[in-house]
Amino acid sequence: MIETCDAAGEDAMDLVRYLFLENPLTLGILLALGTVAAGAIWSRTRSRRTLAAMVAMPLAAGLLVLLAHLVETDRERLLAALDALARAVDTGDAEAFLAHVSADYTSGPYGKDSLAAAARVGLAHVRATAETPLVHQTDGEATVNQTYRFRPAPAARFTLPQGRECVRWEGRFVREADGQWRLKSAVAVSPMRMTPEEAARLVPRAR
Repeated sequence: MIETCDAAGEDAMDLVRYLFLENPLTLGILLALGTVAAGAIWSRTRSRRTLAAMVAMPLAAGLLVLLAHLVETDRERLLAALDALARAVDTGDAEAFLAHVSADYTSGPYGKDSLAAAARVGLAHVRATAETPLVHQTDGEATVNQTYRFRPAPAARFTLPQGRECVRWEGRFVREADGQWRLKSAVAVSPMRMTPEEAARLVPRAR
């Protein structure tokens, strides 16, 4: 789910971008229905105008699909980054996870280095499945709230601490110079507030 706090004009542009570039299926269905309706009318009237509409609407639908395929929006890049992070945590791939973390990461005591150490320790022992994120996006920044359901990694010989199987995280993302979105800071907000580094320290205690 995406939430924005844009002005009305920007909301309208977001809607246009969503319908034409991010989810063209709705317009495609409308165009298909319009084609069927035009065909039914043309079969009775043989109107040139109706025939032109019957030909034009499938062409417009094809162009719409092509445009949506060729153009990646800013929102789609952000969601792709979230999906990549979720896959990395689900498969235990710390390096793939860190590829989507900003070099200017700010939450840990040593920046990205401390997060890297936590990710490598944590993902050696823990996996997690991500739920649908709640995203609040503005120009160049985004706040993401997302619940991760943790489980021991294959062959891990420990039990997760009670109450830590389901953790809700809040991450702040920034759009960097290459146009890609990367994680700038992260903190658990439920069931208790803690940084990824603090969460990783729970793993050895639970083995």
